[in-house]
Amino acid sequence: MIGVDIFFVISGYLITALLLREGATTGRINLLEFWKRRARRLLPAIALVILLMGPITQIMQGDIRVALDRQVLGAATFSSNWLSILSGNDYFTQTSPQLFTNFWSLAVEEQFYVIWPLLLVAMALILQRRWRLFAIAVGVLVVFSLTISTVLAAGEAPLSRVYYGTDTHMYGLLSGVLLAFAVPWSLYPPTDKHVLYTVSRPYGMVTFARVLISWVCLFALIPYAVLAHESAKFFIPWGCLALLC
Repeated sequence: MIGVDIFFVISGYLITALLLREGATTGRINLLEFWKRRARRLLPAIALVILLMGPITQIMQGDIRVALDRQVLGAATFSSNWLSILSGNDYFTQTSPQLFTNFWSLAVEEQFYVIWPLLLVAMALILQRRWRLFAIAVGVLVVFSLTISTVLAAGEAPLSRVYYGTDTHMYGLLSGVLLAFAVPWSLYPPTDKHVLYTVSRPYGMVTFARVLISWVCLFALIPYAVLAHESAKFFIPWGCLALLC
């Protein structure tokens, strides 16, 4: 469970750093080219998996073929997570595994690839490169996502709703976004374009604090990765606090 969220943080950081670097070096962000690059990386492999698994499932028996049309539709349109929520598919039910269940995380990732660059460009235009305000806005979205996760996990909502939802997993991706503003994009010296360095100097102190926090949070994550059951609700939101660091 926690591995997916760590991946989301890394992905949010890398994608945002890529976009920020492009904006800093060229003066603009080419969204069409960005989406083309993502498509070239992902679509061939996804199409191959779907085309190969279709015929193979015809000779297989059992629950793996349940709602196969819905599974294929979700995998092909990057909507697996929401279709699974709407159909009541439980990720944690071991007795009814489905062939394309794990495409849910790819769906969340692809939705981020489509929506986030648009928001980044829009917010940059609205806020006129006032990056502190930008970081605050993203931080509010992180808190919003954590709040939704906490409320749903504490209530009567199925755990799969918390696990599959784009809104409930947004905190990991957006935490990576915040890191992209705080960490030099390519190990460049600190400049006024990096939010963290405009409010916290000297550079050496910031680096030391970042490394120290990273190690503390790494050790905090180990008990969750080893001891927590994948369906344990106590991970939400307390395990997230270490994850976000």
